[in-house]
Amino acid sequence: MSLNAYIWAGSLPIGVCSGAAFRVLLKYADRVDEHGRPAWYTAAQLADELECSERTIRRAISELVEIGLMSRGDQRIVSHIRGNYRPIVYDLETPAKQMQDY
Repeated sequence: MSLNAYIWAGSLPIGVCSGAAFRVLLKYADRVDEHGRPAWYTAAQLADELECSERTIRRAISELVEIGLMSRGDQRIVSHIRGNYRPIVYDLETPAKQMQDY
């Protein structure tokens, strides 16, 4: 868990994303390193933990990617997982990650 990522997510303006997207963002913030990367869940895992549908999870992730709070990460990290079970790796666009990218 990255406390910095969790604090970053918690300090975002209220209207920046939907409630479902914010909850998904917090779940990812709980998994990333100090630079905001990498984290992965399956839609089924998140749906089970957040007690919602997988469709809601997919919409929330799409929203977070569209508004620039998340981006696809290095997919090689999950290459050991069989293809039809392989989750997508995401990075959070935290200030620490943006500084690291330069």
